[in-house]
Amino acid sequence: MPVPVPYRTAPLTADQHALFCSLEPFATAIDEVLEQMDTNDLKAGVIQYRHYCDQCHALRTKIQNMSDMLMEVKEHQIEALDDLEAANAFGRLHTHLGWFKGELMDNFATDCRLKQVFAGHTLTECHIKSVKLIR
Repeated sequence: MPVPVPYRTAPLTADQHALFCSLEPFATAIDEVLEQMDTNDLKAGVIQYRHYCDQCHALRTKIQNMSDMLMEVKEHQIEALDDLEAANAFGRLHTHLGWFKGELMDNFATDCRLKQVFAGHTLTECHIKSVKLIR
């Protein structure tokens, strides 16, 4: 860690931050100046700052890649849901589950949750005719 100076310094501007960035084209010139100054604490501080900048850049890249992947997966999820809607999966399952009268649910909380999902949805003749009997 660089040794603090005994006087007040102004905050660095965004342009001044670039002085310590390893991605800047003048980074090697800054390294040479630091070598000539022979101040290990200042060199260590710049190296530390560059390390954290590199970590931030790598994390930002990973997050962007993961965000892109998330968007792609969400698109597939929406497509799959659209397919289920087009197949009237909700109505067809509701019709079949209506025949079981809770036989599938061993847990009271699970049964209540399932009933909540189907609350307010009424079966129509169309739903009933679309169901094939299970044998």
